Amino acid sequence: MVPIHIGEPQDFATTRELLVRANFSEPAIAARLGVPMLTQQMIEGSRESPGRPADTLHLLIRLFVVNSCVDEQAIGDHLSGTEIEALHRLGLIARTQDNSSWYSPVCLCPVYDVYTVSDRWKGPDGKPLEGIEDIVYPSVVPNTRQFLDLLPASRCEWLSTPNTRRDDILSSPRMSRRSPEAASATVT
Repeated sequence: MVPIHIGEPQDFATTRELLVRANFSEPAIAARLGVPMLTQQMIEGSRESPGRPADTLHLLIRLFVVNSCVDEQAIGDHLSGTEIEALHRLGLIARTQDNSSWYSPVCLCPVYDVYTVSDRWKGPDGKPLEGIEDIVYPSVVPNTRQFLDLLPASRCEWLSTPNTRRDDILSSPRMSRRSPEAASATVT
């Protein structure tokens, strides 16, 4: 697998602008796939449209969510050269071995309002990826989704809600050794 590369700030800005322009959001992708939310099982059982990508969202779903290969012409029809270069430099897209098409070596999936990147659970050929010792767990598997559902929408929400156990944890000597900022956080 090709690792994600830490690119230049402009690469991230170009990629984010592309994702926003295409409405690459969980509700839009789920609607397009005919599922209520993005989970691994729902993605696997979705009704992804066959044929050439009809628009940029369709292309991005195929590359990042469904993990299919996309030919050179489809990429060129929907992405600018600058966008292709930024995605490639960040390791979000790569060419197939025969150089005839593009695929994503990672799963890029929006969960709520956050773009999450993880390792894939299958290759572009549809075969499960096995034997990976160090894997970044996908955000779209059920137990990870359940965990993400428990998190507050913002840090401020978490800190502004009175919670004795949390306050005890943040002010504990163990936490203060690990994170001086966390130990000094106060709730008003």
